[in-house]
Order: sequence, then structure tokens, then C-alpha cells
Amino acid sequence: MSVYCTVCGTRRAESANYCTHCEAGFEESHPTRSTEAPASYGQGWYVGATVALAVAVTLVIIGLNALIVHSVNGTIEDSDSRIFGSKLDSNGYVVPAEGNPTSEEAPTWSPPPTEYVTTEPTFEPTPDPTPTPEPTLGNELVSITPEAAQNPAASAVIELLTTYYRAINDHDYLTYQAQQTRAAQALLTRPDFATGFRSTVNSEVVVQALTPTADGRLLASVTFTSNQDAADGPKSQTCTRWAVGKFLKGRSPALLIDKAPKTYKATFDPC
Repeated sequence: MSVYCTVCGTRRAESANYCTHCEAGFEESHPTRSTEAPASYGQGWYVGATVALAVAVTLVIIGLNALIVHSVNGTIEDSDSRIFGSKLDSNGYVVPAEGNPTSEEAPTWSPPPTEYVTTEPTFEPTPDPTPTPEPTLGNELVSITPEAAQNPAASAVIELLTTYYRAINDHDYLTYQAQQTRAAQALLTRPDFATGFRSTVNSEVVVQALTPTADGRLLASVTFTSNQDAADGPKSQTCTRWAVGKFLKGRSPALLIDKAPKTYKATFDPC
């Protein structure tokens, strides 16, 4: 007759000495239960206990998950942290935060539109190049025309005539003579110089032209004004405008005033 294990209640297989479930031995000394197994034992009870255990474990896991989610949400809310403008719900899913955009993507920044102002290009006329001024020659006493200034000897001529006419104004006979050749020096002695130029003051000396002569000298055509006492002026003039020719001998810069030809005569007019 069939019997059941007195330890776990599993039905005993025929002629089996040990329980197929808990491996308890079936001995004659242990009382065995006959007929039907008690309601709390057998395979149905084992299945029920397993299901109950699984349910309990599931509940514990859900409770722990909720506790973790609550802790994470609390930390995020306290620090006002955001995951691309969202937060976690009670089930651990990312949801948009209140007042934030519903898009799950992070907001993108766009630069403000640049305003382009179209202006017409302005063109300023190119100024004409300033002509290079020609070198100016002369001083407060002696000047020279632009045409005469083109001669290579112009500077030497101005220097010579400046010294010559200043010597007359200063009544400096030696300096006056030093600006002339020996032939020219013989034309005027010291007494004649003192008498002829005792009241003379020359001004407005202008070199009008510089031209070579047939005998190799350089003719300086000069105009100037002289002021003097009536007794010392030509035809008793106190102001005279002169046009004379100075024949220059030598090579620039060593030029001297030479004796004029016998046929040459200066011209003059009253001021």
C-alpha cells in the first residue's frame, strides 16, 4: 500500500527506500502515513510556496527601485539640476521639466542676424602730383630769372655779384677790387671809388640772362636800382634804373668781373 514521506509529505514510489524529494529514508521504524496525503503537503504546496516567495522578492525589488528613484529625484530637484532641460519620473524615465521646452534635445543657440548696410563706394579724386619746386637761387640783394637759373654757372654768378654790390654799398674798396680781374681793377682807383660811390646804395639786382660771348667769356645781363645824392648821380638823378653787362672771365666757381669791350655802353633811366 502506498505511503508518504513523514518529513516532506512526498508520495513514496513503490519499493523506494529513500524519498525522491528530500532523500529521507523510509524505514520500518518510522511511522508512515497511509491513504491520502495531508492537505499541506505534496507538490501543490511546494508550487504555492515558490510563487509566494517570488512575489515577495518582486515587491522588495520594486520598493528598492522606488526608494532609489525618489532619492535621485530629490537630489536633482535640490540642486536644480537638469538633463537637457528634463528630470526623472517615479519610474526612472526622463520627462520634460515644468516650464522647460518639451523637446528632448538641448536648446540650440543661434547668433542674432547680422545687419548688412550696403553703401555706395566713394571715390575721391586723385590729387594732381605736386610739382617739385625748382631750386630757388638768389638772396635779398641779388635774384635771377628762371631762364638764367638754368645755366650751370648761375650759383657762382649770384655769389660773385652779391659780394660785388655789397662792397659798393659798404664802401669797401678792397673787396670791390677782389671781385675783378687786373684789367678791370685798373679802371677805378681808390680815390675815384670813394668819390663815385660815396652816397650810392644799390638794390633790386636781377640777373636777366647768362649768355656766352664770342671770346669765351660769360655775359651776365644785369638790371639794378641805385639811390644816391644828386651830386653823385648821372644827370643829377637821385634814383636811377640801370641795365649793364658784366663780362665774366674764368671757370665756375672761380669767376671774376672782367673789363668790358670799348664799344660797350651801359644804359640808365631815372626812377
